[in-house]
Amino acid sequence: MNSKPGIGRALRVIRAVRGITQKELAQRIGVKPSYISLLEAGKRNNPSTEFLIRLSKATCVSKVAITALSMSYGELRYEPNETKINLGRFLLGFATREFSE
Repeated sequence: MNSKPGIGRALRVIRAVRGITQKELAQRIGVKPSYISLLEAGKRNNPSTEFLIRLSKATCVSKVAITALSMSYGELRYEPNETKINLGRFLLGFATREFSE
């Protein structure tokens, strides 16, 4: 996984936690799958505010959590079979509470 902070890294973690493909996420947001791929690969940066709003709504992850995931250094991954809690899982769990309560 991309070790540099950025939106691409956040997208990968969010997709892993939500269990959705690039194609599914692209359909939910209304962009081409190739755009998601470019963002995740770090070949495109700085998506529009509208994109971030759509991403937040499509994944039920707050814009604050998306920003935090984008700016985080260090270990940031989600492995469904792991028992330890890591930063990505913690932030997403915290961020989605507002949607589930």
